[in-house]
Amino acid sequence: MRAGLERDHMDAFVAIEPESGDYFVEPTFSQAAAKARTAHPGRQAAVFRVGHDAGHYMGGAGIALTGWSTIADARCYRSASAILIQQWKSS
Repeated sequence: MRAGLERDHMDAFVAIEPESGDYFVEPTFSQAAAKARTAHPGRQAAVFRVGHDAGHYMGGAGIALTGWSTIADARCYRSASAILIQQWKSS
């Protein structure tokens, strides 16, 4: 999946809904997250930037947000996030 996305959608954002495996590619973080939310109301999706290790980078300290929009989301979906990140990096 990663290789195909990097070939066809470099620098776009992909939202992955872990329960279904559905993913949504859009030019912005917000659009990708909104598409996933519309398709799967009440579920959380991880959002990544294609070709990057994180969806967003913050400041000069090298802090990266890897797909979860809030700390609560990260706590609730830590296992799903770890699995998605592992699959993303290995594909």
